[in-house]
Amino acid sequence: TGWNYHQGYPAARWSPDGHPEVVFTHGDKVRSSGSTAQAMSAANPYNHVFFGHVHRNERHQRTMPDGTPLISETFGTLARNDGWVPSYGNGVTERGEVVPRRENWQQGIGRVAIYASGLVVSEFIPIVDGIGIYKDKEYRHGIAT
Repeated sequence: TGWNYHQGYPAARWSPDGHPEVVFTHGDKVRSSGSTAQAMSAANPYNHVFFGHVHRNERHQRTMPDGTPLISETFGTLARNDGWVPSYGNGVTERGEVVPRRENWQQGIGRVAIYASGLVVSEFIPIVDGIGIYKDKEYRHGIAT
């Protein structure tokens, strides 16, 4: 298929020969009022970094002095985003029932391609109401239509 799996998440690091390292990590920063992607970029000044922990889709791209573009990105969450996942914004009744409140979360996954030239390209694949669209195909619960 041309796909390579790089094991070791959330501590995975891969370094194409002579090119900036690509880091895949769970993440340890959250900026609810700003860009977590920018903070992760600043914490990894010479690497691409793809991370989780944040339930939003965010991207920050910058260019190094030698012209190399670097990406810092998180693709969102696979958790429910309809208010049923416990968070700081929702509550529970005395019967233990969740009082749902939607957070500013986005569902999605990502694809990261690392080319022999060292170029790193990422794609955000959003999921809305349980439906993902990738390369003109609609995916519902794992079935392409």
